[in-house]
Amino acid sequence: MLTEDEIELRGRIREFAEAELVPGARAADQRHRLAPETLDQLRRMGLFGLAVSEEHGGGGATRVQLSLVVEEVARACASAAMTVMANAHSSGVISRYGTDDQRRRWLPAVATGESIAAVLLTEPAVGTDVLSMTTTARRRRATAGADDHYVLNGRKTFITNGDLAGTFVVFAKVRESDAPDGTVAAFILAADSPGITVAPGFDKLGLRGSSTNEVAFDDVAVPAADCLGAEADGRRYLLEPLDGARLSTAAQAVGIGQRALDLARRYCLERHQSGRVIAHHQAVQLRLADMRIELFAARALLYSAARAVDTGRGSMGSAAAAKVFCTRTAAEITSRAVELVGGYGYIEEYEFARLLRDAKGGEIYDGTNDVNRLLLARQLVREGTPC
Repeated sequence: MLTEDEIELRGRIREFAEAELVPGARAADQRHRLAPETLDQLRRMGLFGLAVSEEHGGGGATRVQLSLVVEEVARACASAAMTVMANAHSSGVISRYGTDDQRRRWLPAVATGESIAAVLLTEPAVGTDVLSMTTTARRRRATAGADDHYVLNGRKTFITNGDLAGTFVVFAKVRESDAPDGTVAAFILAADSPGITVAPGFDKLGLRGSSTNEVAFDDVAVPAADCLGAEADGRRYLLEPLDGARLSTAAQAVGIGQRALDLARRYCLERHQSGRVIAHHQAVQLRLADMRIELFAARALLYSAARAVDTGRGSMGSAAAAKVFCTRTAAEITSRAVELVGGYGYIEEYEFARLLRDAKGGEIYDGTNDVNRLLLARQLVREGTPC
């Protein structure tokens, strides 16, 4: 299923993650923030440049390669994976849809991690129905005292990397412009632009080491040259990359589930009950076997969907299916791991509780699992195809 180069990449990232990310994962969860040295480690490994072309200083990763990296990073620290995923989504949008000038100006710093990136899409009253966003970008024509620009106003919420990012990709509805009123457009801007306020991070159930913030825009001026790609195509820039985001979420879930199985197996081989290692009890073995089977299936679906994207056969259906199945599998496996371990799985001193909390997030972001199931069902009814 994987090429030799992909297997080598997986091994290299796994070795790095075990050595550098596992030791700090608990502290990141407790402090609600990745340590600066962890971010530096991700930079040195080139993980912020995965979705950026080699021409602009990145790795030019395929979707399979990106999935492998996210899985192995999440296996060690799901919060670190979340940071990498959000940056890849943001830089991927610029890399795919930006003009040559925009790529040249914005991508090199993102690729090195000097300027981490974030996509700003969700709003306090707008989640799944993203096209109902209320953030606006009013066009202001060039005058004697100012160049052609837009003025952004509104609020975005649940922004991953919100207070880490130096580069924002913001979606808003244009007003008083060449495009029809209310057209969705995307804008690239510096996170420290005047008029931007980033609120303190949310106190989340899981993935606590990953920054998640609300961001407000109050008359923020954005040069017309930083309207991403073509003004009228923002809706496409918003929707098309969601399949890639779903696959990253699926990969993160597989990594979390694998870590839970690894630790549960280790515990069952070390724990003695009535003079016998509990891993020798058939009831325990059956539970471990079920967890392994589910991970086999989740990983196969993920890699198949990712490979389809790389070969031009990708679809919304396969990405949505992978996202639903892999995140549901991770939630089930982490819950079973807690049950196998018993009381030790319920206390924060061990990893099981954190893995359980982290796994839940995947069922919610990048479209809740119910929303993705509805997309699959509607496609099935409309097109009469299973995927």
